[in-house]
Order: sequence, then structure tokens, then C-alpha cells
Amino acid sequence: MFPIHSESAKVIGFGGRALDPADEAKYLIPPNRRYIKRVQCFTTSTGQGRHPESGRSVLVEGYMDAIGVTAAGVREVVASCGTALTPQQVQALRRHSERSW
Repeated sequence: MFPIHSESAKVIGFGGRALDPADEAKYLIPPNRRYIKRVQCFTTSTGQGRHPESGRSVLVEGYMDAIGVTAAGVREVVASCGTALTPQQVQALRRHSERSW
């Protein structure tokens, strides 16, 4: 299970990987009115995935990608948790960037 945090660092949901190959979904996200997948991003850092000096973020696709990149030493990681990056997620990334795009 992976906790998903709001921009104010509160846990708003959880995502989990299905372990049984017979399960249809690779990742299971319980229904939750506060976590809307197309709006929120997943980050492993308390800085919401932004590098404190450069203001940059490294965008990856999913939870495991973010965890793996973080384990390799890159702290400014954000995952879109899907194959498509939405305009709402881009706006969230912009809010956490010190540089204008």
C-alpha cells in the first residue's frame, strides 16, 4: 500500500499493487472522494516532489517508478499515476515549482 498525500501533506488515499496475476487491475485504488487520480500526483518527498534549490521536478509514471528513482538518490520525483498527464496535474506541478514554465 502506498499512501497518497494532498498538497498540504495529509493522507487522502492509498494505492496498492495487486499481487495475484489473476487480478484484473495491476494497481488497486479504493474509491475515495478526496483522492481523484486525474488531479493529484504521487510523491515520495515532503517537498511535494520539488527540488528546493532548482525548483525542478522529475516526472515518472507510477508509484514504483517514483520509489525506485527516490531509492537511487533523486528526491524531486513526482508520479502521475497513469499513462496520461492531465492539465490538473500540470497545474499542481506548477504550483510547486519556483521557476515559471
